[in-house]
Amino acid sequence: MCDLRSYPGLEKACGAYGLTRAELEQQLDRHNPVSRLAPLAKAGVPIFHIHGDADTVVPLKDNSEEVAKRYEKLGGKMELKVARGQGHNLWEGFFRCQELVDFVLARSAPAKAPK
Repeated sequence: MCDLRSYPGLEKACGAYGLTRAELEQQLDRHNPVSRLAPLAKAGVPIFHIHGDADTVVPLKDNSEEVAKRYEKLGGKMELKVARGQGHNLWEGFFRCQELVDFVLARSAPAKAPK
């Protein structure tokens, strides 16, 4: 979930912020994850998303694709793996993704030998 408008929707999300729907809509750029990417890009934080192209609960276009577009425009680096035919489900590939493992390992500090 990257855009509160698409999921869970402003009506449902507003309570988590202690705001009315109208207040959240007015302050959306301050709270919406898709609008808060600049500090991450500036710090050089890499992002990896796996998102199903058949997800109707959290639509790919409004969430992960939009984050990728905005993040790259800000100079950030993001890898987006689109899981073909997958929706908002517990598909094993979301949890056993070699690209994600490689992404994490490539950015991990080398292990130190025990003393």
